[in-house]
Amino acid sequence: MTEDAIQPPREEFTDINVDSKGDWFTKDRLITNEKVLTYFKDNLHYDEKGLYIFNRFGRFSEKGYIKVNGPVLKVIRVYEEIFLLENGLQVPIKDVRLVFNAELHPYLYLSSFKAWASFSRQGYLQLGDHIKEIDDNFFFENKALEIVNSIDWASAL
Repeated sequence: MTEDAIQPPREEFTDINVDSKGDWFTKDRLITNEKVLTYFKDNLHYDEKGLYIFNRFGRFSEKGYIKVNGPVLKVIRVYEEIFLLENGLQVPIKDVRLVFNAELHPYLYLSSFKAWASFSRQGYLQLGDHIKEIDDNFFFENKALEIVNSIDWASAL
């Protein structure tokens, strides 16, 4: 291998975690720097070991696995056929898993990340345009709304 060859990514389990409100922390310190948060969210990936932030430094790269205890992203817009996430990811509306918790907060399951997204205020308001009430029952895309007591952030339950 030559000196200029790209090295396989180093893997490490970081002290970065996302809490149940969707706030990001390093150890016990809240991450408030928007540029750092944007970088993390723009570089999220998933593999068999979990959700990680991918970093590249020249020919070196790193997978920094994070602990997920809440929604990792937010839905910022709801259009006719897609959910738009804050990192630019577009999720087709059909065939998604949308649940409401006991407080009636909506969460979207992101199958590509095996994680959940919450909704920004605007996303939440736009979601209402896609929910229909029929005989005191509520539907999203012709499926009954799923209401759960709690969300297991580490799975699709």
